[in-house]
Amino acid sequence: MSAKVAIVAGAGGALGHATAAALAAAGLTVVAVDRNEHALRELPDRVRREVADTTDPAVVTRLIDRIVGEVGPPDVLVNTIGAFRPGDVLATTPETLRLMIDVNVGPALWLSQAVAPQLLDTSANRGHVPEGGDGARGRARGDRRRDRLPCQRRRSAGERGNTSGVRRLT
Repeated sequence: MSAKVAIVAGAGGALGHATAAALAAAGLTVVAVDRNEHALRELPDRVRREVADTTDPAVVTRLIDRIVGEVGPPDVLVNTIGAFRPGDVLATTPETLRLMIDVNVGPALWLSQAVAPQLLDTSANRGHVPEGGDGARGRARGDRRRDRLPCQRRRSAGERGNTSGVRRLT
């Protein structure tokens, strides 16, 4: 297994499954997380499986602590969890809105909060924190690297006045 650890949340779905498999094929140690144990069975054998409901912040904290203790601190966090209930916006109920927020926003926040201390551990100069919007902004202003994905160019910590020591993917 690789020294680099990747956590893929929502790995039971198609996007999460493909991401976990690709990261494992690239040589990373992958921990796949999903609340559906059955969906995790289809992953490659070298992928570690964790069944957890990441909409619960207490569960997420225990999960990340366990992964750090048993596998190692994460270098990569991928959240592919999401849900959408199509319907008339005028008929949307508070319960439906809460569900959408709990599933689409909650896990991203809880996972990021739990993993951030590991990524911000500058003693090993490890980890990457994505900067939202830079890729789209660069393309909108005519950046010549249109064929690159935002995550394909790395900036050093000092390039943008960042003093945390964490390199950001842009």
